[in-house]
Formats: sequence, C-alpha cells, structure tokens
Amino acid sequence: MLPSYYAIVIRDDDEDTKEAILCGAKTFTVLCGTTDYNSGLAYICCETLPWSVRVMVVAVKHRKFYDISDEECTAAGYKSKQEMLVALKKQFPNLDHDSRVTTLKWRDVSGKLVDDYKRLA
Repeated sequence: MLPSYYAIVIRDDDEDTKEAILCGAKTFTVLCGTTDYNSGLAYICCETLPWSVRVMVVAVKHRKFYDISDEECTAAGYKSKQEMLVALKKQFPNLDHDSRVTTLKWRDVSGKLVDDYKRLA
C-alpha cells in the first residue's frame, strides 16, 4: 500500500511565505478549526500555481488560539501572537483568542524548488 500524503495550501500571491518556507524560516502554521491532519509526509502547495515542496510534519496539535506559544509564533513568521491573530483574521474573519485551531510543525523541506532556491542563494 502506498503512503498517503496531504496538502497544506497557501495563497498563490504570498511570496514572503513561500520564500520563508524555502529557506527554512517558516516551520509552523495555524489552521482554523479542528482538522484531521497527522504527522508524516505532506506537501505545501499553492491554490492554483505549480508551486509545491515536501515536508515532514512532526507535530499536530488541536487547541485554543491563546495556547500558541511565542516560539510557535516566531516559527510561523510573526513577531507576536497579536500580529499573528491580525494576519490570520484576514483569511479567517471569525478567529479570536478562544477559537479552536489546529497547529502544524514541520521540518525537512525538500524538492526542486528548495534545491533551486539554495543554488541561487
């Protein structure tokens, strides 16, 4: 039986996030609600553009937004939990400190786009 993979979808126009993923600065994300993700191989990809990288998801947690740590905010690319909340409210308008969220932490970003990025850096 072949292993199953899932996709973590990012916006096509989010160039800062794409670069942060490629260089390894972003290793964490927050999804609104309780989603059925597991640790293991996954792909981070764009909604419609041919952009994807493979990652190893090492931690999946279901919790309230207020339980996210400062270190996790930094791993997601934000300076503070408030900055993260403001940014995520653009995509999830009903999100607040008491909202249930799923958090994903990954490592081992790989693929052609990562190889090309490292070669050009």
